[in-house]
Amino acid sequence: MAIAKAKPAPNFSLSLTDGTSFELDHRIGYSPLLLYFFKTSCPVCQYTSPFLERLSSSGVQVYGICQDLDENRVHHYQSAFHKSIPIMQEQTDYYVSNTYQIDVVPTLLLVSADGIIQEAVESFDRSGIENIASKMKIPSPFHAGDNVPQYRPG
Repeated sequence: MAIAKAKPAPNFSLSLTDGTSFELDHRIGYSPLLLYFFKTSCPVCQYTSPFLERLSSSGVQVYGICQDLDENRVHHYQSAFHKSIPIMQEQTDYYVSNTYQIDVVPTLLLVSADGIIQEAVESFDRSGIENIASKMKIPSPFHAGDNVPQYRPG
């Protein structure tokens, strides 16, 4: 299970695919953000991607943390699935994933503006994603006719 809710989100620093650096402590304090842990080869991650794009287009700051070490695969995945979501690549020691106790991908962690983990969602969990949208006070990313299951294990 991912790091528990109501705990402070540990700081970390990784490079985004555009070459800029991301440090969590520099991003919190303004508004909540969503950390998205995934692998490019994970079909459930690929299934989850369009709904995260919808969250992002509704104003949620979504940041992807890719567990793949092949830079070309990460760039290809980003161009195919996450055109609007900044992606960073995990290091060879998987420091961030281990720090956040990520056992399953996809995993979503909603971090409040004051740096506290408000929500943790593992696998594809429609109710968990809707709960994130509700806490962010935005519409559900699921539209009528999407035919979305309640749950898909990662």
